[in-house]
Amino acid sequence: MRKIQQAKIFELLQTLKEAHGEMRKQSASTDITGLLADCRNFAVHIGRYIEEIEGEGTQTVSLLEEYCEITYRASTDNSGANSVKKLRAQLIKIENAVRDELRPNSLEIVFLPYKYAMADSLQSIWEAAVADPQCDVYVCPIPYFDLLPDGVFGAMHCDGDLYPKTLPLVDWREYDIETRRPDIIYFHAPYDENNRVTSVHPDYYSKRLKNYTDLLVYSPYFVSYSDYINEHFVLTPGIMNASKVVVQSEEIRLSCIQAFNKFEREHNCKGKFGDPAKKFAALGSPKFDGAINTKREGISIPRSWQSLISGKKVILFNSSVGSILSWNKSYLKKLRDVLGVFKKRDDAVLLWRPHPLNETTYKSMMPQLLREYKQIVADYRREGYGIFDDGPDVHRAIAVSDAYYGDISSLVALYGVTGKPMMIQNRFIHSNFVQNTIMFSEFYDDGESFWFTAADFNALFRTDKQTRKTEFVGNISAEIGDGDNLFCLPVICEGKLYLAPTQARELTEYDIENRTIRKIPFDGLSGGSAWKFTDCISYKSDIFLMGCGYPAIAKYEINTGEFNYYDDWLKPAEQMRTGSQKAYFAYTQAVNNEIVAGTLYSDAAVIFNMDQCASNVIALGSRPSGYSDVCFDGGKYWFAPFMSGDGILSLNKETQERIVYSDFPEGFSFGTMSRICRTGKDIWLFPFDAGIPLKIDSRSGQSSVAEPFISQIAGLLDNAGYLFAKAIEDTVYTYAKQSNTLISYNTNTGERLEEQFTLSAKDRETCIDYCLSSHCDRRLLNLISDCAFKENTVFQLTDFLDRLIYGSSAIWNDIRDAQLAVCRDNIAHSDAAAGAAIHSEMKKSALG
Repeated sequence: MRKIQQAKIFELLQTLKEAHGEMRKQSASTDITGLLADCRNFAVHIGRYIEEIEGEGTQTVSLLEEYCEITYRASTDNSGANSVKKLRAQLIKIENAVRDELRPNSLEIVFLPYKYAMADSLQSIWEAAVADPQCDVYVCPIPYFDLLPDGVFGAMHCDGDLYPKTLPLVDWREYDIETRRPDIIYFHAPYDENNRVTSVHPDYYSKRLKNYTDLLVYSPYFVSYSDYINEHFVLTPGIMNASKVVVQSEEIRLSCIQAFNKFEREHNCKGKFGDPAKKFAALGSPKFDGAINTKREGISIPRSWQSLISGKKVILFNSSVGSILSWNKSYLKKLRDVLGVFKKRDDAVLLWRPHPLNETTYKSMMPQLLREYKQIVADYRREGYGIFDDGPDVHRAIAVSDAYYGDISSLVALYGVTGKPMMIQNRFIHSNFVQNTIMFSEFYDDGESFWFTAADFNALFRTDKQTRKTEFVGNISAEIGDGDNLFCLPVICEGKLYLAPTQARELTEYDIENRTIRKIPFDGLSGGSAWKFTDCISYKSDIFLMGCGYPAIAKYEINTGEFNYYDDWLKPAEQMRTGSQKAYFAYTQAVNNEIVAGTLYSDAAVIFNMDQCASNVIALGSRPSGYSDVCFDGGKYWFAPFMSGDGILSLNKETQERIVYSDFPEGFSFGTMSRICRTGKDIWLFPFDAGIPLKIDSRSGQSSVAEPFISQIAGLLDNAGYLFAKAIEDTVYTYAKQSNTLISYNTNTGERLEEQFTLSAKDRETCIDYCLSSHCDRRLLNLISDCAFKENTVFQLTDFLDRLIYGSSAIWNDIRDAQLAVCRDNIAHSDAAAGAAIHSEMKKSALG
């Protein structure tokens, strides 16, 4: 008996109850007799309906037969009106029997996968359901459309022919979902009409499906390599309309609830889309089940693959939709370079598996690049030195390969549960990139030396300003070896170098004389933003750390070893917030005893007095996105915009006059996180992710391209942008990402220097060794994404391959063990039992 069938029986019994009430109103015996006959016939109809479902011999049907006897006697002895009480009592017995005997104990479940390559998000659930004798299961592949650039439906597809014939498959044209009203509907297409690349048939939009079942379950088509899901994935129509949403972990469940609660507050719609605490269920993901259960020895490897992979390491290369959209044309350059690395090797073979929607994405959103992308694919396939896997089964590629290289995507999470090595590609690293160069995002000039940490791996360096020789000081202990942006600007105070943590765990003190490192923990970092601090100021005997994700200005008192935290600026700045992200400061300017800072995602400036440790918050009234950096020309503060599209704002310190400058040279764009500095009357602005720097005359406001800072070394990437800007006396320094060079320019003499800082081969090997050993330390790995190596200027793809093929197997075993431990801690049902757990929980919910 299905729940809907029981509900229908109760609905029919309600009709009898209404007839009883009508009998009490009638006075003529003929009318009562007619009603009794109708009730008798209707009871017979109900009994037959029950027997069609349950067969003969039920107590409920026996009670219905007794009911018919009562109606018959009442109509023959003219006691109809007086028999209503007996009929009502009998009907109560029947209802109780239906409730007890005909309790729902079977379910009709339909699964609605659309693209077969993504159906693994439902597979282990339907496997559990098919094995359950209480369930009638239907797998109904539904049609979907490509979307043309103007959003119009293009070709229609249906992948029904790709599914194993052993499944209980049903044609979408034959399964009338509206009539059958299944007890549970599972789906994995959450966007309804909001997708920009493909769309399922509108008949299967979630806003319609919710009307055809009491339990609509969304099982995400992706998994997360982190402990949260971005809001735009949470606030999709499918999640809004679903009765239940299954997620991979409790941490992700909580992040979904937080995003959902925020949406309800902002739209005043609490409860409209269900209770988020009940909607989201941390039960794991069927996708992990597939990755864990699929073994190399259990799959059929195509003959064309076998000859290529024999005796070689197989590297799964993943190119994702997200990176295509983010990197634009530079992604194609990176693709060609990666393919070129493997073309030259005879000890490793590339298994390139592009995301199933890559070509569709180019066609729909970047048609100008489609031809070049298709040519890259065609050349690779024709030359035959690697495997191109555009088949529907991602788990075959995971099982066949020995390691992963490619984009950060949900495939990293799937690959992580295998314990096999992973590396995330870096679009700035190419085969012609000098391997021993060091990239850094800030430096401290003590007069004799530059002190800096590498921007993309864990190491501290000192460069002699006279000889330009760079010394490797050491790795920072208790931090991951390939961590990027571990520390912000280093500063020296009381003879010691201090490194404030950006993505590192703790404040680090380096004793220059004794060459020792000490880690200094402080409060409140657990659970905070990954980017803790992005700027650091040394003042008297104190170190001030400017919170980025950390909601305070922290002061470390060197003499006492104490931390104090100041947030009097927080509430006023929050009242001027223009964005939802919780980030506060990027880069600041120290002027005498004050720190001046623009705020991110807030139209405010904070002036913090370092003597009084008190703040003054000023509304700037111009910038919806906030400010990333500031400089001072002696009379005015100049604020650089955080996001693209805004101009530069000046604020007169005395008069508070504000001027916005937005007339810039053709081709200039801000991008995000611009840096700004000053020499004399000139303001210099360097976009983080755009290629044209600016010079602005602070008196006239006129701007021009800052020609001295256009790299003269052959660029590896066009328009890659700049990491920082710093003015020391009359010299401006910036770091050009496209050439991995520090450019310095003396604005008085015109002297210009562009240089690369290098690491010795021995120190480079030391850094790689530390990177590998740190990945064996479970304490340094919090998320699945932490387990993947990050390609950087020291540890590149070729190094990864060399260590993997020729390095110590013992260290790779230790790396595997740490990786699997992280996965166990981050995934519910990491024992490949997520599908069974989801089915069990939803079955319980459907049966009541």
